[in-house]
Order: sequence, then C-alpha cells, then structure tokens
Amino acid sequence: PIPTDTYMNFPLNGNATDVSGNNHSGTILGTGVAATTDRYGNASGALQFDGSTGSYIDIPYNTSVGKADFSISYWANPAASNTGFVFAKNGVSDVWASQFRIGSTGTYFGCFSDQTDPSLGGGLLYNPTSSVWTYYALTREGKTMTLYINGILQTTLVTTDTINHLNTENYRIGSNNGTTYYNGKIDDLKMFKHALSTDEINAIYTYKNNALAFDGVDDQVQAPLATTATDNVTMEAWVKWNGATTYPTILYNGSTHYNGYGLVVNNGKISILCGSINYSESTTSLTLNQWQHLAAVRRSGTWELYVDGIATAVTNSNTVPNTPEIGRA
Repeated sequence: PIPTDTYMNFPLNGNATDVSGNNHSGTILGTGVAATTDRYGNASGALQFDGSTGSYIDIPYNTSVGKADFSISYWANPAASNTGFVFAKNGVSDVWASQFRIGSTGTYFGCFSDQTDPSLGGGLLYNPTSSVWTYYALTREGKTMTLYINGILQTTLVTTDTINHLNTENYRIGSNNGTTYYNGKIDDLKMFKHALSTDEINAIYTYKNNALAFDGVDDQVQAPLATTATDNVTMEAWVKWNGATTYPTILYNGSTHYNGYGLVVNNGKISILCGSINYSESTTSLTLNQWQHLAAVRRSGTWELYVDGIATAVTNSNTVPNTPEIGRA
C-alpha cells in the first residue's frame, strides 16, 4: 500500500499547497515558477522552474528530523542545463552544516552533512536524464542513504555515524541556500516519516492518478469496511464538484442510514455525516469545476476539516459517530 505518514505532501498542482495536514504550505518566490503540464499531460498538474535567481518555493521551518529515518519522493523532468536542487534544507551561513539537498546532477546529486560535524556526510552520485519525467525516491535509514530511480535501487551512501539534521532553517523546493536554482519541472513531492521499503517505493511509482466520473444517479464503488474506529481517523479525497447540492456522498465508512461517518457535500460545503442526520460542516464553500483536496480528521474527539491543506472552521465539531457497521440499514 502507499504510505500516508508524511511530514509534507506537495501535489504542486500549480501552487505550493501542502496537503499533509501539517501546515507546511510554502510561498512561491521570484518570477520563474509557473504552472505547467504534469507527466500525464494535465494542465496545471506540476510546476515549472526556469532556473532564474530567486525563483523557488520557501517552506517555513516547523521541525527538524534530527537522527530519525525519513524519505523524500518526487517526480522531476530536468532541463539539460540544470545544476539546481529539487529539495533542500541547509544552513544559510554555512552551506555544509546540518543539511540535505537532493535533485541536482553528478557527484552531488544528493548531499548530506551533520549539525556539528560537517565532515560527517557525503554525496550520492547520479546524472539525471534531461527532458524526461523520472520518479526519484531517497531513503535515510540510520547511517544509510539510498537512492531509487523509477523504483530501482541506484546508489547507496553509508556514513560512519548517523547524521544529525537539526538546524532551524527553512526547507526549499527548487533551490538550496540560494546559490543555485532548479531548471525543469517538479511534481508530487512528499517527505515521509520513515524509510520507505522497496515495495512502498514501487507502489508509489506504479500508481497512476486517474479519476472516476460519477453520474449522481446510481454510480458507486463499494469496498469492505475500512475500520471500526471512531476516533483518530482520517478521510481524504480529490474532488471536482459540479454544483450538485443534493447531499452527494464522496466516501462513507459504515451505513449512511444508521452508523459510521463520511464526507459529503452539503449545499456546496464539505461536511462530515455521522449516521444519517448529524453533520459537522465547514464554513468554506467548494470551488465549482476545480480539483480540490479534501480531508476530514477526527482527533481526540474533535472533527477537523481541510480544503487544499488549509484548515477550515467546522460547526458541531464534537459530533460523535456510532461504530461503523455493514449490513444494517
């Protein structure tokens, strides 16, 4: 299965919105970052970076990974002239101190060094193919950094001790510390909270972002009950709302007539339905005929709603769902 434990999740659909729920949305700086087609040819499905000075995405500091395992996953289509980095976190005063940066070319495609000992680290060698969409996954597990290209292990770096990434500088997409800038396309960048397994990497690589069209009459997809949990759960989906206001159901876990919970649209607003009558509703209306990422989280007894990674106020946030069941009307 595709893992969901992300520090950050940037679809890069023409913007710098983080949809992980961790509030890491960035700011596009400079004049050289623009929406472009993704690897499927979808308009505004990725971002184009032209390599010009000052053009990148700045992501405010929130946390450092320290010595914890992590992974970085993304699709990229670099220009032949690219020397910039796809994703980085490194110091401003000393480029080598407590940093990692990946996605350039040659000996230092990926660079890693320690917070207090810049000599503890090294580089990952790789020369990306230009003008071609390629899937990249980098894992850090203890002292070992491993690079996968299109799901295949490419190269490994083993350091003498576990690198400690502790600085409080911002993360960046499309630049390192402002000395180089990426030239090419980037899409679907994620940072995970563990070292991805080979199976997880291949699940991400082979997954194709297709969508289903529903007629609003009798179309549906049925699946086994996902969970019987009523707290500390998350539901999410990408939707393109067509304006229907008759309570269309996006997804539901349980029975809409009696128990469980799900995401529905109520008069143009994303809502959580518990059983058949209890609603927790956002105060934000959906945008007509535009793809948007929706997420509902029940955390410690309270419902939270997110639209494109941004929290929205919720009415009746303490609505308690009954235990999800199937086969009961």
